[in-house]
Amino acid sequence: GCTGIWLKSEGGANVCVDFWCGTGKQSHGNPLMKTGHQMQRMAGVKKLQPNLRTTPFVLDPFAIRQIDAVLATHDHNDHI
Repeated sequence: GCTGIWLKSEGGANVCVDFWCGTGKQSHGNPLMKTGHQMQRMAGVKKLQPNLRTTPFVLDPFAIRQIDAVLATHDHNDHI
């Protein structure tokens, strides 16, 4: 996530791809990942990564007045 793309056509159509406006996961009750979690398998770690937003908002989502299409590459919170 975190890599949103804004496309504007010559005709003025606004299309957002994976336009994530969230801040990420900020708190967890358990500081450890579930056994077999994807990141645990990939990185070999046990502590839960914070998944906080690390990039600034380039566009103010509240200033957007017209979107013609919103596309998400898959169903995760950091893609829409």
